[in-house]
Amino acid sequence: MRRILENIKIAFKSLFLNKLRAFLTMLGIIIGVGAVVAVISVGAGAEAAITENIQSVGASILTISPGRDTSMRPGGPQGEGGGERMFGMDSEEETVAGELYLDDADALKEGSSLLSGVVPTVSGGMSSTISYLSWSGQVSVIGTTEDYFTMMDYGVSSGSLFTENDLSYLSNVAVIGDTVVNDYFGMIDPIGETIKVGGKNFRIIGVIEPIGTGTFGADPDNSVYIPITTVQSKLTGENTVESIIAKVKSDDLIDQATEEITGILRQQHLILPDGLNDFTISSSSQLLEMASSISETLSITL
Repeated sequence: MRRILENIKIAFKSLFLNKLRAFLTMLGIIIGVGAVVAVISVGAGAEAAITENIQSVGASILTISPGRDTSMRPGGPQGEGGGERMFGMDSEEETVAGELYLDDADALKEGSSLLSGVVPTVSGGMSSTISYLSWSGQVSVIGTTEDYFTMMDYGVSSGSLFTENDLSYLSNVAVIGDTVVNDYFGMIDPIGETIKVGGKNFRIIGVIEPIGTGTFGADPDNSVYIPITTVQSKLTGENTVESIIAKVKSDDLIDQATEEITGILRQQHLILPDGLNDFTISSSSQLLEMASSISETLSITL
């Protein structure tokens, strides 16, 4: 015990006599430990944020996207192993290139018994210049139907949403997010005001309630919502849609609903029994699995 106490005294005496060396040693240890803790915290925080964003969409939401030609890639039908890997996940099936149309969304509405809502969208982060008087900037433009707001549970803080008649008549009307109001109008009531989106005039008819950051960092508050038919005819000039969002009546029916959607779209696209799908169907649970895989890889790399 006496020897231990003497060693402790010698150690403290050595530290006192070599103050600068001791300080630099302690500083290195503190910085090193702090850096490790910070990196782990950043990785855990990123995973938690992504998980929260995806879960906010709901497990009962399915997203249908146009297919990509994967038949010639390694591991496809002409390769070995069957299936490609993306971000550590195996894709469920091979597809061929295809497109989605408004008629596909209508076919799902009429033919499905397991879906409570079907909404086509043209978005994909499409960015356009918005201008009001002397102010201008970039916003996300989302072309969709009147059912989109109900499915995403977006409330209206003022004004109203566009209607089915607005889609039929290709009306130049817009619903804007809370950030757009703050950035371009300030204290001015935006209802009835005219903005330019992509060089076209649109009359503001409604403002949605503040939402916050959406899935994968999307910002619904900094978005302009326009009838999808108007976007197709006056902004993009294309009759295709970028995705179709389908809401399943119950989380327990996800697999059955996926099979039902597949059958309806295969018939709609006249795909032969042995033909590959020209569309893909993904659920929020698959996105969550992919995000977790990416986060784990990032944490290991850091």
